[in-house]
Amino acid sequence: MCKNAPQMRALAVLASLAGLLLAASCTNNTTVVKQDPGTDQGLPGGPRETVPCKKAGDPTAAVDAVDATQDGADGTVCDVANILDEDDNITGVARTGAGKVSLVGHDVNGCVGVKFGDNVTISSLIMKMRPSSGSCGHACGATCGSGWKVGIYVGPTYSNVQYLQQLSLTQKDFFEYRVAVHSSYAANVAVICREATPETDDDLAIDIVSGLCGDPPKGG
Repeated sequence: MCKNAPQMRALAVLASLAGLLLAASCTNNTTVVKQDPGTDQGLPGGPRETVPCKKAGDPTAAVDAVDATQDGADGTVCDVANILDEDDNITGVARTGAGKVSLVGHDVNGCVGVKFGDNVTISSLIMKMRPSSGSCGHACGATCGSGWKVGIYVGPTYSNVQYLQQLSLTQKDFFEYRVAVHSSYAANVAVICREATPETDDDLAIDIVSGLCGDPPKGG
């Protein structure tokens, strides 16, 4: 059953252009304020133990998760902690109304964030997810079966994420999507958003988000 979003929602503040040319285009910074997940959002006991990176390409797990929905967006996230385990217990991400927010130049609704362990940066983000006709008490309408657009943001902290890419879901069932993350992002966190396609479109269901290690710290 979906849980209530906390009173304080994550805030987005556009910052200056980062000036990073990465294959497709340059990106710019934003602020996503990490909020205390509390007992209904993320882990009540705090982050899990870090899965250390011994070498590039090793699998690594996210250790904490938060509702990163932006203030003013008609979006919601439910059962946030489910995103940390592959067990068919899902985290829902939904658009619940007309309101939307621009996050680094891209309109979004509900967003969920994951953090990896201390001194871990990822070179690949792995997301097992599917479109959903109903998430967090919201149901699609006349355009069920449409939408399927996900916005992905990464960075060293929630206060300094950058837009990575848009991902279009291709399967109606759970599917493992992988996207490369360049080392210049120094990505220790990732934020995954339902892009602001119409409210009547499908929402998003996520089973797990994990990653592959980038180069471990020197001497680590």
